[in-house]
Amino acid sequence: MFSSRVDAAVLSPLGYNSNPGRLQRLIRKIYELGTCEVRVPGTRVIPCPLFEILDASPDSGDYIQRVEPSEAGGIKMARWFVDTVQREYGRDATDAAAAPAAAGTAATGGSLLGGSTAATGAGGAGGSGAAPA
Repeated sequence: MFSSRVDAAVLSPLGYNSNPGRLQRLIRKIYELGTCEVRVPGTRVIPCPLFEILDASPDSGDYIQRVEPSEAGGIKMARWFVDTVQREYGRDATDAAAAPAAAGTAATGGSLLGGSTAATGAGGAGGSGAAPA
């Protein structure tokens, strides 16, 4: 039911079923011109290219209902977030028990948000716009 409403209201009008490459280009352009340009005074912003992290092909298992990250997709995103925090702040910043507190960063809704760092995500509609399910 959810998938059919999303198809009718969002995916079909954007051409996801007939021309997924077009939607993929749109997502990448929004990421480039929008997400990558987000500036927050006093905060470092790290863009999260979710369309590169998640695979939208039907057999990848990264999505359920064609638009929502699955458990496997969530694990891929979490690994990307942890790797990014470790790369930017050092491995100690992501101690399993103290990661959000140590880094001043919390992962939520496809983004890393914190007092000194914010990472914004771009994806949606299957992230990469690859062939629809």
